[in-house]
Amino acid sequence: MATVYTAIPAFENSARDLVGSAMIEAKGKEWWSGVSAEIRAETRLENEAKHKIHAQRGDAPLKLHRPDEPAQLIRANGETFEALLPSVDWTARRH
Repeated sequence: MATVYTAIPAFENSARDLVGSAMIEAKGKEWWSGVSAEIRAETRLENEAKHKIHAQRGDAPLKLHRPDEPAQLIRANGETFEALLPSVDWTARRH
């Protein structure tokens, strides 16, 4: 089970890195400001800053998301991911 517990977060972080890199390439470094408020993670970031006892997940906004939330970004920006993924629907079924 130890392998599974390390493999799942590694996969999730790789997926987040892919989404972040693709969005930066397509929209620039300030792409995050154009994301809907439901997906942005400012509240989570503030909570982690207040409650330092919890493990920090990283300073990149996507590191604070549940595994299904990057899929929402992919669906909302399908054209950005066309060359990287088989299809937007394929990605949504795998979150």
